[in-house]
Amino acid sequence: MFGKANFAILAVNLDKFAGEKVSGFVSNYALTFPILLDKSLKTPLRYQVRHIPTTYLIDKNGVIKEKIVGGRNWTEPTFVKKIETLMGS
Repeated sequence: MFGKANFAILAVNLDKFAGEKVSGFVSNYALTFPILLDKSLKTPLRYQVRHIPTTYLIDKNGVIKEKIVGGRNWTEPTFVKKIETLMGS
């Protein structure tokens, strides 16, 4: 959708025993973005994650612009516009 735009997706898995499960999930869905394994579970504490999934929209300067709790259809025009706006900021 965004082609080679200046845009990145990064996922963080919060299960200290999920290494092989994550590999299978990535293969099954042909995901191309990195998925970090947070086996120490520091991410939820640092970013106040209480529900999964939690998504952060971050601008090109690394500033969190929005926190979205729960699953979303990221192809909906509302979310595409938010991402396009951040890419241009």
